[in-house]
Amino acid sequence: MKFQVLTSLNTFNIVFLVRFLLFPSFPSPVPPSPSVFPAILCESLVIAVVGYCITLSMAKIFAARFGYRVDGNQEMFSEASFPRN
Repeated sequence: MKFQVLTSLNTFNIVFLVRFLLFPSFPSPVPPSPSVFPAILCESLVIAVVGYCITLSMAKIFAARFGYRVDGNQEMFSEASFPRN
């Protein structure tokens, strides 16, 4: 196993370090087959709704504590427009 000193940790260096130096025998990632999408549709919608409800409830808790107003529709739009990595 090789060790490499990185001067700047950007995404490429981290991926290179993990993929090629630490785990060289792992296969490259591939996207899932479209045939599995109908099987996970219901579960993914439930996870999205629960995540939205948790975010909205936390926003309402902070709004009550610090005295500002929260709009549920605006929260939904911000959840949909925020890119997740």
